[in-house]
Amino acid sequence: MYLKCSNNSFIILPLYVDDILIDGNNKEMIDTTKRWLSSNFEIKDMREANYILVVKIIKDRAQMFLD
Repeated sequence: MYLKCSNNSFIILPLYVDDILIDGNNKEMIDTTKRWLSSNFEIKDMREANYILVVKIIKDRAQMFLD
């Protein structure tokens, strides 16, 4: 698990073997991180995740909740 905080922004990167999930509260910070990763590694952007490690991700954007 990697966490980067800067001022009021953060990104979180849970990593398992060759899978990584990128999330945070600042789209620009997420995009910058994705660009850096793609310049250093071969990556494939799979868009929004529904599962991670066989656990279903439930999102409630109205309540800003991720379960």
